[in-house]
Amino acid sequence: MVESLRRCRDIVALSAALAGCSEALLLAGSMSYGRFFSVRQQRPGLRPSDVDVVVVVRDRDELPSAVSRLASVDFLEVVGYPSTAELERAVGAAGEGRAVDLMVVTSRKPQGDRMCADWGSPGRYDVSAHICSVADLRRLVLPFGAGAEDVAMTVRALPVTARGAGKLRDERWTSLSGSSVSREVRRIRTGELHADLRTPFRSGSDGMYLGRFVRSLLPRLEVLHSSPAVIAVLRECADQLNAMLGVVGGRGPLSPHESLHPHRRDFSPYVRNVCRGAPGFSVTASEVVTRRMPRQASGREVPCGPPPVPRSGVLDGTESGGG
Repeated sequence: MVESLRRCRDIVALSAALAGCSEALLLAGSMSYGRFFSVRQQRPGLRPSDVDVVVVVRDRDELPSAVSRLASVDFLEVVGYPSTAELERAVGAAGEGRAVDLMVVTSRKPQGDRMCADWGSPGRYDVSAHICSVADLRRLVLPFGAGAEDVAMTVRALPVTARGAGKLRDERWTSLSGSSVSREVRRIRTGELHADLRTPFRSGSDGMYLGRFVRSLLPRLEVLHSSPAVIAVLRECADQLNAMLGVVGGRGPLSPHESLHPHRRDFSPYVRNVCRGAPGFSVTASEVVTRRMPRQASGREVPCGPPPVPRSGVLDGTESGGG
């Protein structure tokens, strides 16, 4: 409970900090599908749950602005934010033929975190942000055929101990029909940054494949704040997923939302029930910012900040409930 509350508080602060320089902030990972259930603190042999977000900016020229805004958040700690010149050099290496996302991994400072005062010392956890433009988001979330998928590049700052330039791995993708394709992921170095390049698929097997960001954003495509342009991209993604799956309610023991997700056992009971009762995939206004969160032991409510756009808290005709 407390670990989820800590992260909810920080997500609200991130949404406020990024509101002026981003088109959207999307919530991914365990804080979307498992808050107040499977979000964990540091344990022996286990890393604490991250906060995973996708920051969407208008175009690639605004990537440095989003990075600067993250650097200004006082409770985050990171070594070596990339400079504007480094980013421009790395993004330029991608060209227009690749979808580009910038990955920035920060750490939540434990100092000054009073929420855990009654439970001992608070632990660190990572805050991982993928930053991309609206156009690149569309290429990273929409389903694709193997012959039409855009190759992609992830830019990141890595410690000097990280693996250097060269082949990283082979990446295999399996379609919903069971066919598979593979491609090579290679790392190049551009100044102080690393770029992981995904090459074209080696074969053109029939089938449709999920966009690279989709499994991170499923099951609910959860929006903290957004412009209409990003909502339109997410709705297009949901519509195509529904068409691919022929989604109908009440089919089988697992909902389509669960069947596509590798961590479905970590879904909170609330998210599982919402998925099983939903007629299909849709875009969801996050409860983290649209509703008041539970009270702390002190009796004070955790501030939740402004609601996302649109302000109704209802997207695609689906009302968001309490998480």
